[in-house]
Amino acid sequence: MDRVIENKRWIKKKYIPYLVGGALALILVIWLIFGNHLSTLKVDKRLLTIEPAQQGQFNDYVRVNGHDHSTQSARERHGGRKARRRGSYGT
Repeated sequence: MDRVIENKRWIKKKYIPYLVGGALALILVIWLIFGNHLSTLKVDKRLLTIEPAQQGQFNDYVRVNGHDHSTQSARERHGGRKARRRGSYGT
């Protein structure tokens, strides 16, 4: 007599973690592509000052009064002049 052949499952148990990981990776990729990644800052309307645009020179920097610390003062802070190393570096 012939034996009855059992129908195998459509997926083996050892492949389930790979399918779950692939599904999570797919969800992550879809979220990265189509997700809303914009941040918003809510401020009080009374604290804002908005002026109309004016024709004129545009300076993309802000002048600040202060001192520029030169490398000379940086050397003095760190213990004097730095001696130059002489000789070959490989040996």
